[in-house]
Amino acid sequence: DTCKFARADEALQLSTTPSSLPCREGEHEEIKEVLRDAIARGKSGGCIYISGVPGTGKTASVHAVIKDMKAESDKGSLEPFIYIEINGQRLPKPNVLYSVLLQGLTGKKTDPVQAAISLDSYFGSRSGLRRPVCVLLVDELDYLITRKQTVLYNLFEWPTRKHARLIVLGVANTMDLPERMLPRVCSRLGLRRITFAPYNHQQLQEIISSRLADLEAFDAKAVELCSRKVAAVSGDVRKALQLCRYACELARQDKSDFVSLKHIEMAVKQLFSNPYVAAVQGSSLLEKIVICSAVQLMKETGDTNLSVEHIHDRTVEIHRQLNFEDPPSSQLSAACARLQETRVFTPQGDWWRQTDKVAVNIQGDDVCFALRQDSMLASIASALVGF
Repeated sequence: DTCKFARADEALQLSTTPSSLPCREGEHEEIKEVLRDAIARGKSGGCIYISGVPGTGKTASVHAVIKDMKAESDKGSLEPFIYIEINGQRLPKPNVLYSVLLQGLTGKKTDPVQAAISLDSYFGSRSGLRRPVCVLLVDELDYLITRKQTVLYNLFEWPTRKHARLIVLGVANTMDLPERMLPRVCSRLGLRRITFAPYNHQQLQEIISSRLADLEAFDAKAVELCSRKVAAVSGDVRKALQLCRYACELARQDKSDFVSLKHIEMAVKQLFSNPYVAAVQGSSLLEKIVICSAVQLMKETGDTNLSVEHIHDRTVEIHRQLNFEDPPSSQLSAACARLQETRVFTPQGDWWRQTDKVAVNIQGDDVCFALRQDSMLASIASALVGF
């Protein structure tokens, strides 16, 4: 039984790639249709903006489409194409995208300023007609937002050029990101929008069941209950997988034959009794440190309304204490924006102005509880918040 639960836990890991991606067939075909048409048309490319709340299969769907299309290209039924993937969250600064993209296209390594000049020439040259189309996936697109938004402007302007042969797929959790961009950027988008709705409980049940096929580790009613609970809160498949893994551990601990309704209910009580706890646990490392910084400032000042600039400064201090590199201001701004989406923060003004304030909606003890099993941050949260 221990082996059975271990196999189930592995199957439920987010990093485990399933052989197929259930419940996103429509979105899969729509992305494939747009890409196939753009590759066949050649010359100028286009933009696709893919949005939806976290955990709805956006990036996984793109990966599945690219895999299918590479197979078609290998068989000769589709023109060869170059595929490059860049994650905005992993760039030290937004303009480093230029260097990464140029290296992916030409193999040349250079600084962002020179790379931007080279790319501008590359996408404007008639010689582009002789090269394969480039499909560029930019994940975590909201991390590229800056005051002037130059990187986003170039990213969406280049595909409009006559011989660019560039197709940009921008993926973000924010539905209204195009409307929040400056007009000159938004006018360049001219994009096809594909929105991923949150999963409903039937879809979550199908996804979980497909991962657990033949393992006999879960009662079917337990999977249904998990799916209904998560669908009612967020429709985030990552939360559903997390809940199932936690229930799996509870079943292993009490030496049960399988995961039952009781284990799901216990897991729900632990993970979802407080929505802010769930929000913290679903946050990135940077977002978790931002939360700790905000709660520490709140405790010091006695004020729940904090300057975003002060939160930024404290987050940088904590990174240095941990011997981490300073986080770029663009990533800090994006982290604060995401914490507003999950209601950990409530904005008190324009989201992008560092002088504006946010209301902090979470307490220190909730932060410590949320991070109690986080091997990296449990002691950090306890020390920072003082609980």
